[in-house]
Amino acid sequence: MKSMKIVLVAGLLVSPLQVMADDFSSGMKAYYDSGNYKQAFKLFEKSCNSGDQRGCAMLGLMYRDETVAKKDYLKARNLAEKACNNGVNFACYNLGFIYKEGLGVAKDSLKAIKLIEKACSLGDGFGCHSLGLLYDLGEVVPENKEKAKEFYKKACDLKFKWGCEDYDTHLRWESMGRH
Repeated sequence: MKSMKIVLVAGLLVSPLQVMADDFSSGMKAYYDSGNYKQAFKLFEKSCNSGDQRGCAMLGLMYRDETVAKKDYLKARNLAEKACNNGVNFACYNLGFIYKEGLGVAKDSLKAIKLIEKACSLGDGFGCHSLGLLYDLGEVVPENKEKAKEFYKKACDLKFKWGCEDYDTHLRWESMGRH
């Protein structure tokens, strides 16, 4: 059995995985709670360099959107691809978005849909909701209200608020005979 290295941090014994998680969690707080994108970038970079693929996924998002770092679609794609291949659900969505929009790559709707479906299957409520929208609007895929409703329900089951709202809207429309 492999032994896990234990490190002393601020007088506490913690594993390297706990340190990585703390960098990622602190980065998320800086990004979403306080809007301190520079601090978030540093924390995500540290997290990514320590091997936490979630940190890499967030760096990819920041490179895609030019939040702090200079827009770099190649870095964004590479970071998202690596994180997605390691099971980070929101990285799969980000990579799918890159291919859907053709950001630094040739647009590839089929690849985009497969990646967003992967995000959804890995439990990304935003990805499931996005698939619902694509089917609802007939964007990139043929319009299919029933599939849209299924993806909205899955997003709702994953506690994604907009999925619940759109699922409820579909149920109301059905009850009024609009579908």
